[in-house]
Amino acid sequence: AVPFQNLTIQKLAGDASDRTYWRIRQARQSRILLQRDPYPQEGETLPYINIQRHLSSHGVRVPQIQAFSPQLGVLLLEDFGDTFLEKLTQKMTPKQYAKHYFLALDELFKIQFAASRKTTDCIAFSRAFDKEKLSGELTFTQKYLIQNYLKITLSNTDQHVLSAFYNILSE
Repeated sequence: AVPFQNLTIQKLAGDASDRTYWRIRQARQSRILLQRDPYPQEGETLPYINIQRHLSSHGVRVPQIQAFSPQLGVLLLEDFGDTFLEKLTQKMTPKQYAKHYFLALDELFKIQFAASRKTTDCIAFSRAFDKEKLSGELTFTQKYLIQNYLKITLSNTDQHVLSAFYNILSE
């Protein structure tokens, strides 16, 4: 058997980020490939990996990381599919419907209570939305949402106005 026989690769809908997601299917297996800029300096301390491991250690059901390459800038993830709970429950009995919503609530409780305790070296506990972080997030939004995703070209004047607005928000 050829390892890549009957392999399909589908680019998933984009969002306003610096990541691209691909669904890779072969036979009955499906994985997600998260592609981003290489991160050799961060390695296993990449925030995505760090937070995923923290949530998983507290029993939160998050996609498992099956492989990653900092040099290539990729992570191979478990595929949770793309069916929303709302769509899934449309064909259920009230009892089945309630079961799925209680399972979803249980995950939220795990995040809020168990995973909110600092029991690991999770980067989330050392991050703060100070002026520098907020300014960085606003610049990121401008680049990936406004310019890349929405395809809006900003004039120099628009960029200066946004920059001044970002400074006001960051204060």
